[in-house]
Amino acid sequence: MILRAVALLTLLALAKPAVAQEQTVLILNGRVMDGSGNPWVRADVLIQGDKIIEIGDLSDVSADDMVDATGLYVTPGFIDTHSHSGPGLATVGLSHAEPLLAMGLTTIFANPDGGGPIDLSAQRIALERDGLGVNVAQLIGHGSARSQVIGQQNRVATPAELDRMRAIVREAMDEGAWGLSSGTFYVPGNYAPPEEIEELAKVVAPYQGSYTSHHRDESTYSIGLIAAIDEVINVG
Repeated sequence: MILRAVALLTLLALAKPAVAQEQTVLILNGRVMDGSGNPWVRADVLIQGDKIIEIGDLSDVSADDMVDATGLYVTPGFIDTHSHSGPGLATVGLSHAEPLLAMGLTTIFANPDGGGPIDLSAQRIALERDGLGVNVAQLIGHGSARSQVIGQQNRVATPAELDRMRAIVREAMDEGAWGLSSGTFYVPGNYAPPEEIEELAKVVAPYQGSYTSHHRDESTYSIGLIAAIDEVINVG
């Protein structure tokens, strides 16, 4: 999938059916931002198939589709690292992700807040059934793993139960998960001590996986915001 530019390439994605690999798109006169933090530069962008093949002054180049981007920004696709779109994308009629593309999103991380299925292979099949309009990175939820092992009980996991949770996380990582998510603000995540989540994060670490969290406190409900953020940092 190409990195669709905000508004411009999104409109092309919504308006046109899938095209052959050789199809070319030339975006002219845009304010190009490459995502590196540098200021935008006025340039043209030539895309062939699923690759950006040239950036610069391409005013003498022709293409199958020509887009005048005067006054508009051309950027890489945005990444939503905390998205609740996963269930919708697995639904017939929503998998093409038109609302997400219209906002410039081309990649989402599914299963945030410690939730989502533990069978990521089955989720992937459901997501890919009707074709996806965006890239999807799957996370394995701590809360889902905990619920699978000890349900909604408010207690510390036994060593044997923690081993079973480790196995769930390891299997998910082997199946291609990008990392671990937690929701220690919610049940059952808030029943788990930080040490439990740290042990599961150790499973993720050799895969160079990520850790995301809806932290344990947002104000002064329990441990306080600063302590909650420190917990996330320590786990990660």
